[in-house]
This record gives sequence, structure tokens and C-alpha cells, in this order.
Amino acid sequence: MNQLHLAIVQAGNEEIKKWRLEAGEDDRLDLTHCQLNKANFSNLDLSHVDFTDSILPEADFTGSTLVGAIFSRADLRGAIFDRCHLFAAIFTKADLQRSKFRSADNDRAHYSGSPSIGGLDVNFRDANLTGSDFEGCVFVKASMEGSVINGASFLGAHLPKSLWCGAQGNHMTSFASANLVAASFSFAVIPGANFVDAKLQQTIFENVVMTGADVSKANFFEAKLTDGIWSRVKGAPQSLHLDKTHPESNAQYFDHCDINWRERWCSWERLRTFGRLPLFSASWTGFAFVASYVYIIAWHNEQVKKLADSPSPRGVWVSHYVHELPLPSQTLLLFTSTILLAVASTIYSIWCPARIREFSQEKWCDELKRSLLHYWPLAWKTPTLRVICGTLYVTGAACAIWVIAAKIWTTGTYIIKNISIF
Repeated sequence: MNQLHLAIVQAGNEEIKKWRLEAGEDDRLDLTHCQLNKANFSNLDLSHVDFTDSILPEADFTGSTLVGAIFSRADLRGAIFDRCHLFAAIFTKADLQRSKFRSADNDRAHYSGSPSIGGLDVNFRDANLTGSDFEGCVFVKASMEGSVINGASFLGAHLPKSLWCGAQGNHMTSFASANLVAASFSFAVIPGANFVDAKLQQTIFENVVMTGADVSKANFFEAKLTDGIWSRVKGAPQSLHLDKTHPESNAQYFDHCDINWRERWCSWERLRTFGRLPLFSASWTGFAFVASYVYIIAWHNEQVKKLADSPSPRGVWVSHYVHELPLPSQTLLLFTSTILLAVASTIYSIWCPARIREFSQEKWCDELKRSLLHYWPLAWKTPTLRVICGTLYVTGAACAIWVIAAKIWTTGTYIIKNISIF
């Protein structure tokens, strides 16, 4: 620490201004490694001052200008930065336990790796956090109520029980891989925010604007999603435990979430159209019948051929009067159809969730007044099996329709050719 620089700062803004007029353009006031308990730095212009590794518990910076100031690894427990201008300030790995940044301008400030694990945690209430970097921070019970978090990054941050009520963000706000267990986002406006792989267990989303947010791989176990706007939300099919959200959860416009063709056209709810038909018993019965029929014909033809090749009188008689039975032209297609439908019906019966088999979406939502959040996620389960099941259903049905159409055509043609007109 430079004692002269400390004296200049303690003398006030006039001395700081004089020093800057005399100093070089790249010079900084050096207060590194200083130890000042409950220091008063309020209403000072401390732009670009270097506080690296300083010990400043309960220091008061209220109303100060700290543009580009450096607080890396500083001990700032209980420090007050209310209404400060902290543009591009650096707090990397600083201890911010119980510190306060209420109504402060933290535009593009850097807090990455800062620990704060106290019971009463860091307070950013009504602060401007636009473009700020909180990557890897540990802020337990942090207060972010009413803050502006446009473009802020909380990538991998540990923020359990944090409060975000009334916060305002945008599509550049990122909570990717963040721990937000038991946090509260009541009345927050965060359209397009990134919640990929975030831990959101027991988190409260009450009246939140989440339009276009990305929730891929986010864990919603026992989260409470009440009202709000959830239209065009991305990655919902890839999120975890949406069906296990709070029973009162009823996210508005969730039916307009952004889903791909697989979830839209090959969900268990769509496959229910085939599944509720009695195809399981019919297809397996048809399979057994066709297999038995082909076996009997094959056995008959084998016996006829064996007797016809015999030089005995019986063989001669058989060769003249008994002939091999031909297989119908559509037998292979019919056999294929029964196999495909039988396998598809078996997959549906085993892996389709019971709730989907029991209720249609209309009955679940309109008649029973239950949330779509507790229906669609079940309809999106086991995507690979859904695609296999859907492909087998469609292919098997197409084969069956072709066989039936061919039989109808043959029958109709025969009737027309042989009809007698009187």
C-alpha cells in the first residue's frame, strides 16, 4: 500500500482531483493490501483505484464513483456500496459476505468467483447489473430484488435461496448451470433468459415473464410455476421433472412452448390415437393366424410333393388330382403388417405412461382442470422408443391398408366383370 495515496484519498475529492491532474494517464491510486476497519470512503471519486487484497470490513463507499476500481481478493464483508457507480469495477474472488450494493450502478462489473456464504448475504436490491459477470460466484440468500440483469452472466453461480422478485433481464441474461435451488423469481421479467442445466428445485416462478427462455436440462423438481407467461419456451422436452412441479403449478401459455417435430407429432399423446385401438390383441392374433396358415399350407404342399414324386399308384393319383396350394399374393405384406403392429402395440402398452393412456389432453386440462405441466412432460418421455413405436405403427398401418385396399379392388373388379344386368 502507498501511504501517500491513502492520505490523498482520506483528504477528499479535491486532493484526489489534484493528484490526477499531475499523475500519468495510466497511473492508479494504490491502496492494495491496506487494512482499514469501518473505513469511510463515501461520496468520493475513487475511479480506477486499486484495492487488491485489501482488508476493508464494513467499509462505507455510499454514493462513491468507482469506475474501473479493482477489489480483487479484497475482504469486503459488510461493506456498503449503496448508490455507487461501479462501471467495469472488478471484484474477482472478493469476499462480499453481507455487503450491500442497493441501487448501485454495476454496469459490466466483474464478480466472478466471489464467495459469500453468510446467513445474511450480499444485497443487490434495485441495482443495475447490466452486462455484469457473476460466473462461479457463491451468493447464498442473495437479494437481487428489482435489479436490472440485462446481459448479466451467472454461469455456474451458486445462488440458492436468492431473491429475484421484480428483476428485469433479457435474452442475454444467463443462468446456465447455476444453482438456484429454492430461489424466488416472483414477478420477474426475464424473456429469453438462459436456464440451461440450471438447478431449479423448489424455485418459485410466480407471475414470471419467461417468453422464449431456454430451460433445456433444467431441473424443476417441486418448483412452483404459477401463472406468468411461458410462451415459446425452448428446451421444455429436455428439462427434468417438469411433471413433478408443485401441484398448483399452472404456467400460462405453456401450450405454445417451442417443441420440435418429434415432440409435436410423435409424443405418447399423439400415439394414443393408435394405442387406444384394440390393436394389441388383434395384431398378435393376426400374427398367430397368418403364421399358422402359412405353416399349414407349407406342410400340405410338402406332403403333396412327397406323394407326387412316389412311383406308386397313389403317387400317380395324387399328381393328377391333388395340387399344391399357392400362397395369396399379399401374404408377406399382411404378415409384415401384423408383426409391426404387434411390436408397436407392445411398446405402447409397456412404456407409455399410465396417465397418457388413461386421459386425453382435453380431458386432463379441460374436464379435470389439471395443469398441462403435469401431462406434456410425460408425453415426451423416452423419445427413442416413441419414434420407434410411431414408425412401426405408421408402417404397419400402411401395409394393412394396402392389403385391404388390394382385396377391395380385386373383389370390386370381379363383381363388375361378372355382374349380370337384366
